[in-house]
Amino acid sequence: MMRIDDRSILKFGVLCLPVVYSVALLSCAYQPPKGQWLTLDAKSLYLQDVAFAQDAKQSNYREVCADARDDIQQKLLAGLSVRAKPLPLYSSHKLPANLSKGNSRANVQVLISQCQVEVQQWGGASFTFYLSFDLQISVTQREKILLDYSIKTFEQVTTDTPSPAFEFSFEEAIARTLLLFDGGRLLIPDVGPDVGPVGSLLRVGCLCSSGVLKAYCS
Repeated sequence: MMRIDDRSILKFGVLCLPVVYSVALLSCAYQPPKGQWLTLDAKSLYLQDVAFAQDAKQSNYREVCADARDDIQQKLLAGLSVRAKPLPLYSSHKLPANLSKGNSRANVQVLISQCQVEVQQWGGASFTFYLSFDLQISVTQREKILLDYSIKTFEQVTTDTPSPAFEFSFEEAIARTLLLFDGGRLLIPDVGPDVGPVGSLLRVGCLCSSGVLKAYCS
């Protein structure tokens, strides 16, 4: 009989249920920071390509950071298209010819400011990788900065392979970015960066109770 391990089940849920997965995370695992909601005076949102900050700190595991950039871009496009409604969301991959570049568009920029991985090897062939992952989110319109905010996250995975490639989900960074947008409004946090919980038990327990990835929880 073929055996499906826990990591395969988790990856299946992340890849095949991105929208449901994001909604579950937003609804029960994370809370937005304290702040004030600003109604955007814009007709559309434009998500720039996720990139690395000029002085970004990266580890030797460059494949992890490259995967993060692509994964976050894809999931932010999917999540923001829902969270930003009724405002339409555009990107360099979805750009109508008649889209205005003027004052009617709010621009969203997401920069990776830190992507560092540390590893600890246990007895036998078991490795635990620790990821420190920070984002810098800015929203501008009419050359005015509406939001300049940093999100710090931490994640860890244990695997039997000496490489953490494709093991991290970056779900916390994605979820906390999406929480800054709601129905054409932008959340302006009071002060300081948004530092999320380090432990994964809250997230996994919440996903189990919400019915997402039941096989992983059983």
